Amino acid sequence: MKKNELVALKNEDLTKEYALERAVELTSLYEQTQLIVNYLDTVGLSVKQGDEFAGTYFLKSGALSNVVDNLQTISDKLVKISNSLCVDE
Repeated sequence: MKKNELVALKNEDLTKEYALERAVELTSLYEQTQLIVNYLDTVGLSVKQGDEFAGTYFLKSGALSNVVDNLQTISDKLVKISNSLCVDE
């Protein structure tokens, strides 16, 4: 492939703008996962330090279900981005 040659991705050319848009989407998904990790770390640390209320509240309030739903949404978006970067054959 030549230096300035464009690659067709699902009927779209891979331009700098297209690549930047995908990078922005991936950065957003990374930030969302970091929020989830921080949240789980906080709950886990609270429980580890003897605050059983935090863990019980987390489980009984439906927060775990929300975390799972958010992770599934992130996973779906990652697959969509990955598929959008597949080179047309």
